[in-house]
Amino acid sequence: MKCKNNADSLFKVEKIPSDNQIRNLLDPVPAATIYPVYQKIYPPSRT
Repeated sequence: MKCKNNADSLFKVEKIPSDNQIRNLLDPVPAATIYPVYQKIYPPSRT
């Protein structure tokens, strides 16, 4: 029996891209495009 990973069991992703593949996709995206989503996931700490 094949072991399932979270991507497969939760999202039905059969082939997980490598780190390099993800970097190649995200490198051309300006940081300002992603930053608002990042802030919602990881709000600034209040120190």
